[in-house]
Amino acid sequence: WTGFGTLRIWFANSCPSGHITADIRLQPSSSAQILASLGLLISAIRYRQCRRDNYKIIKRGIKIMKTDIQNKNITQSEKELFELFINTHKKYIIKYKEINIEYYYSGKGENTILILPHISSLFSQEMAFHLIIDLENNNKVLAPELCNVNNIDEIADIMNYILEKENITNVIIYGQSGSGITAQVFFNRYYNKVKGMILVNTIAPRNNTKNNSSLLKMIKLFPSFLLKYILIKKFSKYSKNISIPEECIPRINFSKLLLEKCFLERFSKKKLLKELEYILQFNNEIILSSKELPNWNGSILIITSEDDAGYEDSKILASLLPNADIFVFETGYGHLAPAIKSVEFYLKINEFLKTL
Repeated sequence: WTGFGTLRIWFANSCPSGHITADIRLQPSSSAQILASLGLLISAIRYRQCRRDNYKIIKRGIKIMKTDIQNKNITQSEKELFELFINTHKKYIIKYKEINIEYYYSGKGENTILILPHISSLFSQEMAFHLIIDLENNNKVLAPELCNVNNIDEIADIMNYILEKENITNVIIYGQSGSGITAQVFFNRYYNKVKGMILVNTIAPRNNTKNNSSLLKMIKLFPSFLLKYILIKKFSKYSKNISIPEECIPRINFSKLLLEKCFLERFSKKKLLKELEYILQFNNEIILSSKELPNWNGSILIITSEDDAGYEDSKILASLLPNADIFVFETGYGHLAPAIKSVEFYLKINEFLKTL
């Protein structure tokens, strides 16, 4: 799915006659046509008794993908570093309105950096272990998990609740990719507690809720196993057509392994639909500018890549957010620039932190 255009659903070798490929042309005002077309497609698949075969094929594909990732070059040192992180970092649990909130809190220094959770619970904070380790030498680092709540207001309120419990009144917030969404959500509501914000390869609110609502209705028709397969394939594409230096391969591949583990353990259609609703709510947010925050004295650093999907959004954020600077990696690294160009990445972050 790439917006309004063609939605292609492909079932390889799932029927005796070979395969089914369905192209559905979508128009901006054709939500009823979308649902009707998908209904016809699903009916056709059921009629040809392919559903069970599709399930087996997709399940087998996930298994093959899992084996492939496990066999890639992942050094023992990368595994040991992750195990050391897990063994030396306590996960705290507190209650908020009968909800268990889990978070890491470690490090030392005057600054406290709040690493916001990804907008999708598929991404655990353990996946940020490199970031936490690199930042905690000179800063306190707080990294909460995403909770199952009703709306993005509650996500921000929970983050604030943790700050209050830990007696933190002034914080630097960090959001990368999907956690850049939650960072902006928190900033919009609690900017008075924020003295700095770092946004990396993320997106801006898009104010196209009507179109996204149609997409949400469409996704509800897809079976869970198919959604899971599509998402795994989507995230596996981030490293394609990127020249990864040999010394970075173990780290990239271990991150893929952690991501796959999260998919296998955490994925559910119910969660996915709820988190898509969060994104729809986020699209109704405004970007707070100097006009709305004339007395805010903090600073913002935006890091992106010329070939990242969020590049244009990052430029919009940099032009509107107050006291914002932007740093752009050259083409060739895409969404993986922070991992591949890690030395330059952390140098830029540390320079920014010294100014606060």
